[in-house]
Amino acid sequence: MIPSSNPEFGATILECTGSFKNPPPSDRGGLQPPGGGGTYDAMLEARVARLEADVGHIQRDVAEIKDVIKGVGTGLTDLKVGNATLTERVAHLPTTGKSAGMLVTMLAVVTALVLFQGQIQKFAGLSPADSTVPVMATPTQKP
Repeated sequence: MIPSSNPEFGATILECTGSFKNPPPSDRGGLQPPGGGGTYDAMLEARVARLEADVGHIQRDVAEIKDVIKGVGTGLTDLKVGNATLTERVAHLPTTGKSAGMLVTMLAVVTALVLFQGQIQKFAGLSPADSTVPVMATPTQKP
């Protein structure tokens, strides 16, 4: 026994048995089933046209994004090469210990040159061994 007070229940039963496949147009919002006899909905056509236009814009935007990403990839490669170059240059810079060692060595050389200046001049033959430093004569005053 099918309750007649609930039309959905009856339509479902009929649909399951196969004797009534599509509900009447009034139950489906006024549109006819696909395959013929349908109503034309101008609002639907406008919405579909707008969606198609929007998809076209999306495709162009995606193409632009792809181009930008390719450019970023090239820039990233350049950054990697630059980073490797800087890393290699920094590796060859002297450390604090090397700098301190060079400074101490230079100070030692300068100190030795100053201390042994006389001996170096004698060895090089730049001054005679018994030379004396000239003394300036002071003018004598008459009383």
